[in-house]
Amino acid sequence: MFRLILASALIAIAYGTSIRGSGGQVAKVSQICDHPKFNPSNSYDYDFSVLKLKESFKLGCTVNTIELVPQEEEVETGTLGTVTGWDDQRCADLYEPWDITLRMICYGSDEGGKGSCSGDTGGPIVVNGRVSGLVSWAAGCSQPIYPTIYYRLSSPEIVAHLNHCLEKFNL
Repeated sequence: MFRLILASALIAIAYGTSIRGSGGQVAKVSQICDHPKFNPSNSYDYDFSVLKLKESFKLGCTVNTIELVPQEEEVETGTLGTVTGWDDQRCADLYEPWDITLRMICYGSDEGGKGSCSGDTGGPIVVNGRVSGLVSWAAGCSQPIYPTIYYRLSSPEIVAHLNHCLEKFNL
């Protein structure tokens, strides 16, 4: 596993399009807030950053705001969700020896073909009209049996980190 470390001046966010590299808008990043417990040598746990943009997204028909899932709210097994991107114990057993931590949640289909793929990392999963997770990693692309692993945004540790970053960004 490796992690690419970039300065905020080198990062931009594409948004407002469903076609990679075509249409939409681009927003530049002004600050990055990494999770202090992330250790690139041993795990995907805590492997996420909060980005502050130089200017706000331009809202319109393809871009809007959405509510985050409340802290510690659990999504019931079998609940449908929508993953946005380009291109439980059972889950932990499937991914042995990799750790599925309390900050992670699994979404997928036993048949495969439904879920995220390469290029989707960091993209949201929306359940009941709220963002409940962000794509982290998976064994392949929408594989049968192996669900995609998402960051559980209702985890108290993740909520605390988000709040820390908002304070750091003076938001």
